[in-house]
Amino acid sequence: MNAFKQIAAGLALLLVIPAPFAAPAASAQGQGRGGGRLTVATVPVGTLNYMLMLKDDQKTKITDIQTKLKDDLKAATGDQQKTRELNTKATEDVNAVLTDEQKTKLKEHMPVLTLVQQSRAIPLALIPDLKLTDEQKMKIHDAAKEAQDKITALPQADRRTGRAPIVMEFKTKIEALLTDDQKKMIAEKTPKAAPAP
Repeated sequence: MNAFKQIAAGLALLLVIPAPFAAPAASAQGQGRGGGRLTVATVPVGTLNYMLMLKDDQKTKITDIQTKLKDDLKAATGDQQKTRELNTKATEDVNAVLTDEQKTKLKEHMPVLTLVQQSRAIPLALIPDLKLTDEQKMKIHDAAKEAQDKITALPQADRRTGRAPIVMEFKTKIEALLTDDQKKMIAEKTPKAAPAP
Protein backbone atom coordinates (compact mmCIF):
# COMPACT_ATOMS: atom_id res chain seq x y z
CA MET A 1 0.00 0.00 0.00
CA ASN A 2 2.91 2.32 0.72
CA ALA A 3 4.18 2.01 -2.85
CA PHE A 4 0.69 2.80 -4.13
CA LYS A 5 0.55 5.94 -2.00
CA GLN A 6 3.96 6.99 -3.27
CA ILE A 7 2.96 6.54 -6.90
CA ALA A 8 -0.35 8.24 -6.38
CA ALA A 9 1.46 11.05 -4.61
CA GLY A 10 3.96 11.31 -7.46
CA LEU A 11 1.19 11.41 -10.00
CA ALA A 12 -0.59 14.05 -8.03
CA LEU A 13 2.50 16.16 -7.68
CA LEU A 14 2.79 16.36 -11.41
CA LEU A 15 -0.56 18.05 -11.48
CA VAL A 16 0.04 20.84 -9.03
CA ILE A 17 3.71 21.66 -8.91
CA PRO A 18 6.05 21.73 -11.83
CA ALA A 19 8.87 19.27 -11.76
CA PRO A 20 12.34 20.74 -11.16
CA PHE A 21 13.07 20.55 -14.87
CA ALA A 22 9.87 22.20 -16.00
CA ALA A 23 9.35 25.84 -16.74
CA PRO A 24 8.30 27.93 -13.72
CA ALA A 25 4.80 28.48 -15.07
CA ALA A 26 4.19 24.80 -15.75
CA SER A 27 1.44 24.49 -13.17
CA ALA A 28 -0.48 27.35 -14.72
CA GLN A 29 -0.32 26.34 -18.36
CA GLY A 30 -1.13 23.47 -20.64
CA GLN A 31 -4.11 21.47 -21.63
CA GLY A 32 -3.09 17.99 -20.51
CA ARG A 33 -2.13 16.79 -23.97
CA GLY A 34 0.87 14.58 -24.56
CA GLY A 35 3.94 16.76 -24.52
CA GLY A 36 2.02 19.70 -23.08
CA ARG A 37 2.13 20.99 -19.57
CA LEU A 38 -0.04 19.21 -17.09
CA THR A 39 -2.04 21.00 -14.40
CA VAL A 40 -4.38 19.85 -11.67
CA ALA A 41 -7.15 21.38 -13.75
CA THR A 42 -6.43 19.03 -16.66
CA VAL A 43 -6.02 15.74 -14.80
CA PRO A 44 -9.13 13.59 -15.22
CA VAL A 45 -11.39 13.67 -12.16
CA GLY A 46 -11.30 9.86 -11.95
CA THR A 47 -7.51 9.94 -11.71
CA LEU A 48 -7.62 12.67 -9.07
CA ASN A 49 -10.16 10.63 -7.14
CA TYR A 50 -7.97 7.52 -7.45
CA MET A 51 -5.02 9.37 -5.95
CA LEU A 52 -6.71 11.70 -3.48
CA MET A 53 -9.96 9.95 -2.51
CA LEU A 54 -12.13 12.95 -3.29
CA LYS A 55 -15.47 13.51 -1.60
CA ASP A 56 -18.55 13.56 -3.83
CA ASP A 57 -18.90 17.35 -3.62
CA GLN A 58 -15.23 17.77 -4.59
CA LYS A 59 -15.71 15.54 -7.64
CA THR A 60 -18.73 17.57 -8.70
CA LYS A 61 -16.97 20.91 -8.25
CA ILE A 62 -13.81 19.78 -10.07
CA THR A 63 -15.86 18.30 -12.92
CA ASP A 64 -17.66 21.64 -13.27
CA ILE A 65 -14.35 23.55 -13.27
CA GLN A 66 -12.87 21.24 -15.89
CA THR A 67 -15.97 21.43 -18.10
CA LYS A 68 -15.93 25.22 -17.96
CA LEU A 69 -12.19 25.26 -18.72
CA LYS A 70 -12.67 23.03 -21.75
CA ASP A 71 -15.47 25.25 -23.09
CA ASP A 72 -13.52 28.45 -22.37
CA LEU A 73 -10.38 27.08 -24.06
CA LYS A 74 -12.37 26.33 -27.21
CA ALA A 75 -13.53 29.94 -27.28
CA ALA A 76 -9.94 31.17 -26.71
CA THR A 77 -8.35 29.13 -29.50
CA GLY A 78 -5.27 30.94 -30.79
CA ASP A 79 -5.10 33.42 -27.90
CA GLN A 80 -2.13 32.21 -25.84
CA GLN A 81 -2.48 34.89 -23.16
CA LYS A 82 -6.16 34.05 -22.62
CA THR A 83 -5.31 30.33 -22.55
CA ARG A 84 -2.70 30.92 -19.84
CA GLU A 85 -5.16 33.00 -17.83
CA LEU A 86 -7.88 30.34 -18.12
CA ASN A 87 -5.53 27.54 -17.07
CA THR A 88 -4.20 29.58 -14.15
CA LYS A 89 -7.73 30.37 -12.94
CA ALA A 90 -8.91 26.76 -13.29
CA THR A 91 -5.83 25.48 -11.44
CA GLU A 92 -6.47 27.95 -8.63
CA ASP A 93 -10.14 26.93 -8.51
CA VAL A 94 -9.34 23.22 -8.29
CA ASN A 95 -6.71 23.83 -5.63
CA ALA A 96 -9.31 25.77 -3.63
CA VAL A 97 -11.53 22.66 -3.61
CA LEU A 98 -8.77 20.38 -2.28
CA THR A 99 -7.82 19.97 1.38
CA ASP A 100 -4.28 20.76 2.52
CA GLU A 101 -3.61 17.02 2.86
CA GLN A 102 -4.82 16.38 -0.70
CA LYS A 103 -2.67 19.24 -2.02
CA THR A 104 0.36 17.74 -0.30
CA LYS A 105 -0.31 14.31 -1.83
CA LEU A 106 -0.85 15.86 -5.22
CA LYS A 107 2.36 17.85 -4.97
CA GLU A 108 4.30 14.66 -4.30
CA HIS A 109 2.88 12.90 -7.38
CA MET A 110 2.96 15.60 -10.02
CA PRO A 111 6.41 14.76 -11.48
CA VAL A 112 5.35 11.16 -12.05
CA LEU A 113 2.04 12.16 -13.64
CA THR A 114 3.78 14.66 -15.88
CA LEU A 115 6.20 12.06 -17.20
CA VAL A 116 3.43 9.50 -17.65
CA GLN A 117 1.41 12.08 -19.57
CA GLN A 118 4.33 13.32 -21.68
CA SER A 119 5.49 9.81 -22.56
CA ARG A 120 1.94 8.71 -23.38
CA ALA A 121 2.79 5.40 -21.75
CA ILE A 122 -0.53 5.35 -19.91
CA PRO A 123 -3.43 7.70 -20.66
CA LEU A 124 -4.08 9.49 -17.37
CA ALA A 125 -7.80 8.72 -17.52
CA LEU A 126 -7.01 4.97 -17.53
CA ILE A 127 -4.79 4.93 -14.45
CA PRO A 128 -7.64 4.00 -12.07
CA ASP A 129 -8.84 1.20 -14.38
CA LEU A 130 -5.45 -0.47 -14.79
CA LYS A 131 -5.36 -1.67 -11.20
CA LEU A 132 -1.61 -1.22 -10.94
CA THR A 133 0.05 -3.35 -8.28
CA ASP A 134 2.04 -1.79 -5.48
CA GLU A 135 5.19 -3.14 -7.13
CA GLN A 136 4.28 -1.54 -10.48
CA LYS A 137 3.55 1.76 -8.78
CA MET A 138 6.89 1.72 -6.97
CA LYS A 139 8.77 0.88 -10.17
CA ILE A 140 6.96 3.65 -12.06
CA HIS A 141 7.87 6.07 -9.28
CA ASP A 142 11.51 4.95 -9.37
CA ALA A 143 11.67 5.22 -13.18
CA ALA A 144 10.19 8.72 -13.00
CA LYS A 145 12.74 9.76 -10.39
CA GLU A 146 15.55 8.41 -12.55
CA ALA A 147 14.22 10.21 -15.63
CA GLN A 148 13.80 13.47 -13.69
CA ASP A 149 17.36 13.22 -12.41
CA LYS A 150 18.65 12.71 -15.97
CA ILE A 151 16.66 15.66 -17.27
CA THR A 152 17.78 17.87 -14.41
CA ALA A 153 21.40 16.92 -15.12
CA LEU A 154 21.14 18.12 -18.72
CA PRO A 155 22.68 21.52 -19.42
CA GLN A 156 19.88 24.06 -19.86
CA ALA A 157 20.77 24.51 -23.54
CA ASP A 158 20.33 20.77 -24.19
CA ARG A 159 17.04 20.21 -22.36
CA ARG A 160 14.80 20.80 -25.36
CA THR A 161 16.48 18.12 -27.48
CA GLY A 162 17.84 15.93 -24.68
CA ARG A 163 14.53 15.52 -22.88
CA ALA A 164 12.73 13.53 -25.60
CA PRO A 165 15.03 10.48 -25.55
CA ILE A 166 14.83 10.36 -21.74
CA VAL A 167 11.03 10.51 -21.83
CA MET A 168 10.96 7.75 -24.48
CA GLU A 169 13.27 5.60 -22.32
CA PHE A 170 10.86 6.17 -19.43
CA LYS A 171 7.95 5.09 -21.65
CA THR A 172 9.76 1.90 -22.62
CA LYS A 173 10.36 1.08 -18.95
CA ILE A 174 6.72 1.70 -18.05
CA GLU A 175 5.44 -0.41 -20.93
CA ALA A 176 7.73 -3.26 -19.82
CA LEU A 177 6.14 -3.15 -16.36
CA LEU A 178 2.59 -3.55 -17.62
CA THR A 179 0.83 -6.89 -17.91
CA ASP A 180 -0.59 -8.07 -21.22
CA ASP A 181 -4.11 -7.32 -19.95
CA GLN A 182 -3.10 -3.78 -18.97
CA LYS A 183 -1.48 -3.22 -22.37
CA LYS A 184 -4.60 -4.55 -24.09
CA MET A 185 -6.81 -2.17 -22.08
CA ILE A 186 -4.60 0.78 -23.05
CA ALA A 187 -4.63 -0.25 -26.72
CA GLU A 188 -8.42 -0.66 -26.74
CA LYS A 189 -9.13 2.65 -25.02
CA THR A 190 -6.54 4.82 -26.73
CA PRO A 191 -7.77 6.61 -29.84
CA LYS A 192 -5.88 5.68 -32.95
CA ALA A 193 -4.18 8.47 -34.85
CA ALA A 194 -5.66 9.23 -38.24
CA PRO A 195 -3.52 8.02 -41.13
CA ALA A 196 -1.43 10.67 -42.84
CA PRO A 197 -2.81 11.83 -46.19
